[in-house]
Amino acid sequence: MLLAYNDLPKDMKEKLQPLHQVHSYNDIRRLEPSLPELSIEEKQGFPPVTHPLIRIHPDRNITKSLFFTSNTSLEIGGMSFKEGKELHSWLVNYIDNKKFHLTHDWKINDLIMWDNRVLLHRVIPYDYSKYRRAMMRGTVEGKTPVYGPFSQIN
Repeated sequence: MLLAYNDLPKDMKEKLQPLHQVHSYNDIRRLEPSLPELSIEEKQGFPPVTHPLIRIHPDRNITKSLFFTSNTSLEIGGMSFKEGKELHSWLVNYIDNKKFHLTHDWKINDLIMWDNRVLLHRVIPYDYSKYRRAMMRGTVEGKTPVYGPFSQIN
């Protein structure tokens, strides 16, 4: 998402700068309709949150990157739902450019690590009946937060 941000036209960078994507645990139900509706308690326990569409990374020499999810949220705060959905669609199509992709051909015992702050990942369809997808998540905590474009950085 670092290269994707760098390659954005200047006017699009300016348009995205003040915007946030709304992330909702409940929106995942759109992808998995077989999941049961969230209870009132679950909805209260996991309210929607927003994240800036552009992030600044102090530990990467103040570089900027795009930061959004392509599949679990369509809403962009500060825009009508229709406008946000259109912008989201534009962003998804934009990052679909192969120059922003890394594809890994898996072999037995492969281990992949990535910085989730600057990468959008997804599984490519495969034969689920033949191959098992096993993932283990490890999180490395840092001392430096990730900032939005209007954060005051010392």
